[in-house]
Formats: sequence, structure tokens, C-alpha cells
Amino acid sequence: MYTEAEWLAVREQVRKRRIIVIAASLLMLAVSVIGLIMRNQIVCTAALLAGACGFVFFYDLTVHPLACYARMLDGLVHGKTHEDTVLYDRIEEQSSMVDGVNCHVVHGSVSDDAGHRYEHTYYLDAEKPTPAWRSGERITFICHENVIADWREADT
Repeated sequence: MYTEAEWLAVREQVRKRRIIVIAASLLMLAVSVIGLIMRNQIVCTAALLAGACGFVFFYDLTVHPLACYARMLDGLVHGKTHEDTVLYDRIEEQSSMVDGVNCHVVHGSVSDDAGHRYEHTYYLDAEKPTPAWRSGERITFICHENVIADWREADT
């Protein structure tokens, strides 16, 4: 479901966005230094405040969500994965933020060797199309932590 090329593209996009945000903030810092040299307190203070506030605002708005997504992709592509065969129950329509990434919550139950059932919660990337699973269907999830990296119908 996830590829190395997809991870590299997202990582490159994060790098470009970081450069743009840092360059804009450094520009405002340079204006602040010029205001300091010219002994203009209003220009110096306004540029410093605009640069600092702009950095925090635009970093949180544009860079941070994509950096969290890149971190999740890194784990899914390069991280340690495990397989869980679950009895699918339901997927929540509304997405929620998990570690800074928009995900759908998937509920399923797993049986241990003694036959006891335990409900497990998994997370499915909201950017990917939602599969058409039916309640009660046995599915094997390939997961990194509790995020679904891939899935297939379980062998019976």
C-alpha cells in the first residue's frame, strides 16, 4: 500500500516547505537587524515579532502535519511490521488525529490460543481509499505499531 517512492516524495516536500518557512523567517530577521542598525525600534520590533509569529504559524500550518505524515510513512515503509489476523468489526467514518496524522479508526477482534477474544484498535490512513470490508470478515493486517501498512483477506 505504501512505497519507497511515496515516502521519498513526501520527505522532499517537507524539505522544500521547511526551506521556504525558514527563508521567510530569516528575511524578517534581516529586516529586524537592519532596523536595529538604523536605530529604528518600531521596525526592529515589528519585523522580529512578524518573523517569530510567522515562523510558528506557517510551520505549524504547513510543515508540521506533513512532517508527521512523513514520520508515519517512514515507519510503515522501513519500520518493523507484524501481522494480525482479525475478525473485522467496523471502521469509524469520522477521522481523528493520531500522532499528528489524520486516520480512520478500525475495530476488530483477535483470538488467543485459549480462544479468548480481545478487541483491538487499528488506524488506517485517511488519505488512502477506505476498503469495503464487511463486518465479521477475517482480515490480515500488516501493521507498524497499530497503523495498518497493508492488508489482505485472511487464509482460512
